[in-house]
Amino acid sequence: MKPMRHTLLTDAIEITDNGIISKKILSADNGNITLFSFDKKQSLNDHSTPHAVFLMALEGKASFEIGKNKFTFVQGEFLTLEPNESHAMEALTDFKMIMVLLKKKK
Repeated sequence: MKPMRHTLLTDAIEITDNGIISKKILSADNGNITLFSFDKKQSLNDHSTPHAVFLMALEGKASFEIGKNKFTFVQGEFLTLEPNESHAMEALTDFKMIMVLLKKKK
């Protein structure tokens, strides 16, 4: 993985037609930072991770669901997920976000 330095996050990942892209920009023993891009209408089905997560919307907007709570997630907003918290999303427009995943110490 080639390090990115001094880069505008929204320029570090592109949108592809009918696609979802994930691009890990930093990886460490205690977690990682990943950029995601979604073409309009692309979605992630309900899922969870055993780790705490921080998400920030960088561009566009998405419908997001955490448990039974559904809301619109827009540029500049962030949210946090507890370990094993069920969530799903669908891009309402072309959408980019950054994820910081934090692993517990072993």
